[in-house]
Amino acid sequence: MCKLDKLRSMGVDIDDAMERLMGNEQLYIKLVGTLLNDENFDMLYDALKDNDAKKAFHCAHTIKGITANMGFTPLYDLSVKIVEPLRSFNNSGIDYNINELTEYCNQLIDLRNKFSDLWSNT
Repeated sequence: MCKLDKLRSMGVDIDDAMERLMGNEQLYIKLVGTLLNDENFDMLYDALKDNDAKKAFHCAHTIKGITANMGFTPLYDLSVKIVEPLRSFNNSGIDYNINELTEYCNQLIDLRNKFSDLWSNT
């Protein structure tokens, strides 16, 4: 089973992403590597720990856009759960559910790492 098939089996909508890339599989493979190494995942976690709603929103929103374009539906779905509560950049609005947001962020990072581990193998 090739890496793209493995990604498909994990819920990645490669066909949709390939339409945007005009069928350029090599470009898609390169972009997957870029996505999986994106620093916004770690920056998001740090921003949530620091209760920095504005920075957390920007990181989560970036992840949301990239994962949507790349067809990474599992990562996209988790990023939506982080983006929406942070949309107003209001720290007081996230105080009560910072633990839930951090949990989603941890799931997002864990899933990203799972994809990364898969991607680094044959």
